Amino acid sequence: MGRRCLAAAVHTGAQGWCSAWAGSSVQGRGQEAVGTGQPVRIRPLFPRLFAILERMKRLALLALLGGTITSCSTLPPRPALRTLRVVTLATAQPVPLVVRNITRNKVVFEGSVTGSKKISALPGDETYFVIPQPVEGYAVPAGQQVVLTSDITITFAYTVPVSR
Repeated sequence: MGRRCLAAAVHTGAQGWCSAWAGSSVQGRGQEAVGTGQPVRIRPLFPRLFAILERMKRLALLALLGGTITSCSTLPPRPALRTLRVVTLATAQPVPLVVRNITRNKVVFEGSVTGSKKISALPGDETYFVIPQPVEGYAVPAGQQVVLTSDITITFAYTVPVSR
């Protein structure tokens, strides 16, 4: 893993393995300066280059970590889920009704309602169109278009038409 350390051979008269090429000032393994009893400190060949590489490695790790954190925090927020309540008045029989999400061009409810119907878990900030269907013997109220910025209740009053 290491390279032959020629600097240690020059200073100690012996050859050994060192990791001076890795960029840090490392002591040789069991090598002593001749006559002193002190271990030899081996310096890298290009200390400034190794210092720059170490800084670049740290910056790369910080950039990677920072990029991961910002990518997680910049996900688009999910819209809050809202509730649409439809109430029908003046009729005891089931009233056919269609609720359509105009934003996504999708029918979210199609069926009959007696009294009231709560449609939950609808994405907020989207446009919905509530379309009442004809009921025999009653005048059909106009449909309503709403944007669900909060929970909303829509009331439809079915009236008996006046005949002359």
